[in-house]
Amino acid sequence: LTHRSTLDDFHALLGPAFMRIRRSALVRREAVRFCEPLGNGAYAMTLSDKTRLTTSRYYRDQLASLIDE
Repeated sequence: LTHRSTLDDFHALLGPAFMRIRRSALVRREAVRFCEPLGNGAYAMTLSDKTRLTTSRYYRDQLASLIDE
């Protein structure tokens, strides 16, 4: 038996503690330590475990809510 869900479905299950940063990635808000602008609305995001991710400019509205906190 195979069940297929979209990342939007997972995001809805996880709730507001997570945010979408690109088509293929969700990040726990509390894990974000630094955000550096890359231009074109994208950011390099560093997490608490030193993982670096690049955000998509299409999800910058969600990132703006994190920066404003």
